[in-house]
Amino acid sequence: MRRLRTALPACILLPVLAAAPACAQAVRPFSAYDPVRVDAVLAEAGALRAAGRHRDALRGYRRAIHLTRINEGLDTPVQIGLLERVLESQLALGLREAADGTQENLYRLRLRHAAGPAERLAAAYSDWKRERYLGGAGTAGYRSLLAMIDVHDEALAALRSAGEDGVAEVPHLYHRLEAEYLVSTYAGENSPVTHVHSGGVGLADYQTATDLDADRFRRLRKHNFRNGRELLERVIAILEAQPERDVEALAAARIALGDWYLWWYRRGRALENYREAWSLYADDGDPATDPAALFPGPRELPDANSFSTGRAPDPYQQPARARVRFSVSRLGEVRDIEFLELEPGDAPGARSALYQLLKNYRFRPLLRDGEVVAASDVVRQYRYHY
Repeated sequence: MRRLRTALPACILLPVLAAAPACAQAVRPFSAYDPVRVDAVLAEAGALRAAGRHRDALRGYRRAIHLTRINEGLDTPVQIGLLERVLESQLALGLREAADGTQENLYRLRLRHAAGPAERLAAAYSDWKRERYLGGAGTAGYRSLLAMIDVHDEALAALRSAGEDGVAEVPHLYHRLEAEYLVSTYAGENSPVTHVHSGGVGLADYQTATDLDADRFRRLRKHNFRNGRELLERVIAILEAQPERDVEALAAARIALGDWYLWWYRRGRALENYREAWSLYADDGDPATDPAALFPGPRELPDANSFSTGRAPDPYQQPARARVRFSVSRLGEVRDIEFLELEPGDAPGARSALYQLLKNYRFRPLLRDGEVVAASDVVRQYRYHY
């Protein structure tokens, strides 16, 4: 036995030692947190997603995000792409609550690493919150409205603290106005969301709550008219303070302020602002600018994306299409509604729903030669659900 032990190194050990470095590299075990695992996990998750196995893919993407945070840090740009894949699978599975949290994380991460103006990021995030609110998602819709407001208020505060030119505030002020339109029609958590202004702020209570968000929303509703007016007055003040006056932007702001007054039945102040917009074009000394182009015809209010959403229609409602003719008074009210076409033609509910819709609408009226006039023979086509 002793002789055998001494003989082994001579004939066997030398070749083994020569090959040892290559063998050790080939079979080297890697840590559970090794960066090389991220690519493998992502490849597997991507294959699962392509196969429609989104729930399994989500587990893989969360694992990849965890590994990335351990190896690179908590808020690295590479996580943006990972969160976007998580969001896609969440939406495919209909996990709207989880997707809402992912959207929040994505927005904050994108904002942290934004190379240029972040206005588009804030707008995209508030659009998500608007669609979530209009879709009736969640149990406290007013929180989505507060999120729309907060994201632009944060941007405005950042611009002001950085001493940015006031013009950079204007897009955020208009987006804030969209939220104020929604606040004005808030009908509570136990009722369907109202998509058409029905007069005033309404008397419906919303979900009883004692948290600070609910208290803040109550104050927003209480001062809704004032808040919207002040937003537009700020836009006008910024534009008027510029060394070179932008007549087109000023006229649009005056019209928007007129729309807000008309929305709140302040008809005299509305017409005053419409006339101001007309005068801006009429007095600018440029023969190419036609003030009549500002008022090509009556326009449904609000003239913004406040009530638009990309969500699917309610499956319990019936689709309808109608072509109607009506007139619009000097005060923006619909008169003399006549149905030219209606599908389905034998459904009284379809006719009644659109009739009530139009009667509740507010229209920006028509101006000619600087004066507000009634408009007749207005023809519109509407697609809606009832």
